[in-house]
Amino acid sequence: MLCISAAWLAKYEIQESGQNLSGQMADKMKQNTDEPQNLYAQSAVLMDADSGRVLFGKEEEAIRPMASTTKIMTCIIALEHMTDNEIVTASAYAASQPKVHLGVREGQQFYLRDILFSLMLESHNDSAQVMVAEEIAGSVEAFVKNDE
Repeated sequence: MLCISAAWLAKYEIQESGQNLSGQMADKMKQNTDEPQNLYAQSAVLMDADSGRVLFGKEEEAIRPMASTTKIMTCIIALEHMTDNEIVTASAYAASQPKVHLGVREGQQFYLRDILFSLMLESHNDSAQVMVAEEIAGSVEAFVKNDE
């Protein structure tokens, strides 16, 4: 689903109607060759998730590292499966991760929501991702294979 503000629609003179908004947006954006002024990324893509149509692209064909995609997907999956006040316990494997950021010790307990905040806001990708995976699927391997 694509969320666009009314101001953005007005900027490109797109009318909200029963018509396909993504098609209107793509047509209008092709007419406007100006790059957004505050887009400092090397590449970017705005895509209609339903149709796969690229609405805006800057070096959109360039192959880039996955950056934060893994932690974002980890968080989304955890949010879909977690319960309120769910507690996670650091396993020996989670505690053995490089102590780059979080540095948990085996047996330490945390609220899952706090681990997700740690993962997303502080980029504690080390132990946090392992703890989330183990809590949701039992192991990192099972979490990665999760196809729900």
